[in-house]
Amino acid sequence: MTAGLARRSWRLFGLLLTAASFAARVEAGEPLSSDRPAVYSSTPAVPGAAWAPGLGAALDGAFGDALDGAFGAALDDAFGAARDGLFDGARRTARDGFSDDSDPIERRWSLHLDNDLFAFTRNDRDYTGGIAFTLSGDDVRNYRWGLTKPLGWIDDKLGVGGRLGLDAQTTPALQVGLLLFTPQDLHAEEPVTDDRPYASLLYLSSSRLSHAPEENVAIQSTLTVGLLGLPLAAQIHRGVHALFQDQEPMGYGHQISAGGEPTLRYAVSRYQLLAAGRAGPHPFAIRFDTEASVGYLTETNAEIAFRWGNTGVPWWESSTESGDYAGQPVVTGRRHPSRTDRTTFQLSGGVKLRARLYNSFIQGQFRDSDVAYSSSEVDHLLLEGWLGIDVVFKNNLAVSYILRRQTPEIETGRGARAFTWADLSIAKRF
Repeated sequence: MTAGLARRSWRLFGLLLTAASFAARVEAGEPLSSDRPAVYSSTPAVPGAAWAPGLGAALDGAFGDALDGAFGAALDDAFGAARDGLFDGARRTARDGFSDDSDPIERRWSLHLDNDLFAFTRNDRDYTGGIAFTLSGDDVRNYRWGLTKPLGWIDDKLGVGGRLGLDAQTTPALQVGLLLFTPQDLHAEEPVTDDRPYASLLYLSSSRLSHAPEENVAIQSTLTVGLLGLPLAAQIHRGVHALFQDQEPMGYGHQISAGGEPTLRYAVSRYQLLAAGRAGPHPFAIRFDTEASVGYLTETNAEIAFRWGNTGVPWWESSTESGDYAGQPVVTGRRHPSRTDRTTFQLSGGVKLRARLYNSFIQGQFRDSDVAYSSSEVDHLLLEGWLGIDVVFKNNLAVSYILRRQTPEIETGRGARAFTWADLSIAKRF
């Protein structure tokens, strides 16, 4: 890793922390508390096992005690003005430790960055960057500019979530974001016809997740609307590269749907708990996830994912580790009544197989594009793997890092390559 790469990584991380700190301080106004909901695990009675106690103890010491020291205290001070949620009066259900239906759904904001730079590679290409801001909780239903009503209408027509029964708990989320894709040669102003085309998407997503307390199944649906090919994307991307004194991308005039074109996507995911229990000192959960979507990404996929750690995230809570670019927004669970005073962590990983019929970021849409590939020139069967870590500090602030690797999306030319990127996000429950 070069010194310049390290410097840029640190600057980007600093910008992320600064933005999150500002958002948290905007919320300030209630008494501060260093308390946080206690670690818990929503693990229905499914087959589990206890294994790897040595690994568990080692990781607990590495990521628990160490982060409770100077680093944890520094972050607590940096975000000290952020409000903690009000957890008084919540009641534990007899079965799995969730609050009952009379309690309000916990609210959460998150700031999420995707970048190949965070993977510590020297490449600046393919899915080169993305940024998204997400809100989840009951308040999302009241935003008139959201897509809650159209999403609900589609779900009702398709019967999505209805099979979970009348006692299903539904949590909404709202996300705004920007996605950027580039070829390898950023200097070229003319069309690069043998590599991935430039592409961008500015989007708004509305999502909701339904979970029945007596079931090992959760269902999430998402409606996304956006604009492909906006000149604004080029301006933002060039501005970021100028900030870090990098080569500015010069070929956005040839991006997919250059000038702007509306697009949309509807997706439904189903999460099935396969196993849960304790592995060493901490709980674990293994899920089998399936998804189908139609729109600017039309595909079906299946995933095996695991989580292990003491952050207290219920097994059905959606997370960034399951999302592709412009995937399902993170939807949080209900708040838990008990509290803890220590930093916690979680390891996660998974493998996903995609059968992708159509990708507008490569194949274009209705509007003519200078560079676009036909269906016969793209790979329709894709394999993705990922590994990540989440750390939750005493003030209920969470930091996540996920490293991803995906097989090639294009069959010919310089674009026929696998690529790596990473996700970095900061989230706060309140």
